Amino acid sequence: VHDFEAGTAWQRGSLVLSANLFRMDFRDELVYAGQFNTDLGYPILGNAARSVHQGVELGGRWARLSGHGLRVTADANLSLSDNHFDEYREVYGTASGDTVRYDGNTIGFFPNTTANLALRGEWRGSSLGIAVQHAGRIFVDNTATDANSIEPRTVVDLSLAQRFARRDGSWVECSLRLGNLFDERYEAGGYMDYDATGSLVPHLVPAATRSWTAQVRVGF
Repeated sequence: VHDFEAGTAWQRGSLVLSANLFRMDFRDELVYAGQFNTDLGYPILGNAARSVHQGVELGGRWARLSGHGLRVTADANLSLSDNHFDEYREVYGTASGDTVRYDGNTIGFFPNTTANLALRGEWRGSSLGIAVQHAGRIFVDNTATDANSIEPRTVVDLSLAQRFARRDGSWVECSLRLGNLFDERYEAGGYMDYDATGSLVPHLVPAATRSWTAQVRVGF
């Protein structure tokens, strides 16, 4: 692989911004072929002669402390990428029609867009946080067809915490985390496999629906 990167960062007070450009030219990259060996329990890999991963990564962080003891922080990042084959063949048999070309197609399992945003507020032992995660379309094979893909999704998580401090320096913290706050229905992964009729179709794995986790921590 030949990796080329150029980045920069800028800061003013508590605001920090960064940007990074990258390009990676691969030779003989191991990629997921889209199928899953259900007998042995592992994905089937292919060998791409030439492939490219390129794009831009943006990041930012900001924090503010008010005179009343309220502290607010924000973190965000965004990745926009192009992941494609320059030259890739899959051979399914010995006949001439058994060789499939994927030149120019998007590489499976690499979303072109990912983004994260985290906001957190803290005040007198109380804290509230919200996290937003987005992922663009994810192809589960290398045909670059929407029918064989996971739809883009945006998921929101929420967290609450309260710390009770004692005079001897010990403390108790109670926290609650709500995952997938808005109960978004989406798929977390997938693969291609044959159905009962012998057709090669996508099998998508559903992600967890809304969930919650409670925790109690004690410090001395």
